[in-house]
Amino acid sequence: MNAADVNWVSDNSDTAAKDGPKVAFLWGGTEAGQLNGSYIKLPAHFSGSIHSRGTQFGAVVIKGQLTHAATDEPLAPGSYFSSKEATLHQVQTNESEVVLYVRANGKYDIAVE
Repeated sequence: MNAADVNWVSDNSDTAAKDGPKVAFLWGGTEAGQLNGSYIKLPAHFSGSIHSRGTQFGAVVIKGQLTHAATDEPLAPGSYFSSKEATLHQVQTNESEVVLYVRANGKYDIAVE
């Protein structure tokens, strides 16, 4: 798939505004137990959480810088965070948007603080 053909949609959080978090589903299914891959786009100055609900969750920073509460240090492109159970990942972005590649087993939700 060409990057220009990625279909970004508003996530299922209570901030479905045009400048809120976006998700692009790439492959697989989001049902419980289904392995899937997607992109998450977080706007500049985002503060909130990504709640993984499955048994595996991994996110790689593709673009921008993200701070994960577990380390409280900026994660540059190529950095990642993960979990092997349902986990609430508290994250923040700085002045620029962040794009993550996510590989998950099941669903995840994005919430704005």
